Amino acid sequence: LGQSGDTISIPSGATLSSAGTNTLTGIANTPSFSAKLSGDQTISSGSYTKISFASEEWDTGGAYDTSNYRWTPGEVGKFNVKILIMWNNVTAQNQKLQLAIYKNGSFYADVENIGSSATGADPTLMISLDLSLSATDYIEAYAYQSTGGGIEIVANYSWFQGQKILGA
Repeated sequence: LGQSGDTISIPSGATLSSAGTNTLTGIANTPSFSAKLSGDQTISSGSYTKISFASEEWDTGGAYDTSNYRWTPGEVGKFNVKILIMWNNVTAQNQKLQLAIYKNGSFYADVENIGSSATGADPTLMISLDLSLSATDYIEAYAYQSTGGGIEIVANYSWFQGQKILGA
């Protein structure tokens, strides 16, 4: 079916099966975005704080809001959401450091590091989840720490990303 250089349209409901080379031009994991901090952010001890990912690296659907630091996919589907943060120079050992995903303004999931960092370390936390989202669901990143004082999240090593999962 088709010759070299031909474009073949696959109609809705049809299945593409091939033993040859596929470029699959036109198929993309969109919408997708990547946001980062525009500067280090201090997180106070003892309460969840929204992480201010205010700078976009890219945003294919224009759905990441840099004013309220949230992503709304704009379509129904399954999405992978990833957040990575690096804490700067943690001076108190055996304290809780947490990174959380909030969905529609409520806690959804988290990862934490308790007591495994040496004094003066720069611990890193990452969370990656596959989520079923509606077009209007929104995702936010939050951090929590219990060192007793404020500590910074390092801008150059922290990001928030999301993309649609193909075939899901």
